[in-house]
Amino acid sequence: MQLVLDTDAVYTVIHPKFLERIGATTTGEVAVRTLERTLRLPVFTVDRVSVFGAAFDQYQLLAYAPAAFTSGVDGVLSIGVLRSLAARLDFASGVLTIP
Repeated sequence: MQLVLDTDAVYTVIHPKFLERIGATTTGEVAVRTLERTLRLPVFTVDRVSVFGAAFDQYQLLAYAPAAFTSGVDGVLSIGVLRSLAARLDFASGVLTIP
């Protein structure tokens, strides 16, 4: 799966087609404010997500398919995941360090 890191994203958002492929089911919904409007998006809880070698159990994510997702991109990874990993992002150099 290919995700784009969004340093301003509160939620990890995955393309609904990917969630269908893995058989995920919705566990609720949440209101999300975008620049243009408020959307009600389905929340999915997946058993496990692995990012940079760390596992997150019972991980909640949202399903959405914005036009901004380009071919080969399955979603957006929230900055919260990197905070959980105590990762450091040097914006000047563009280097991400995961301890």
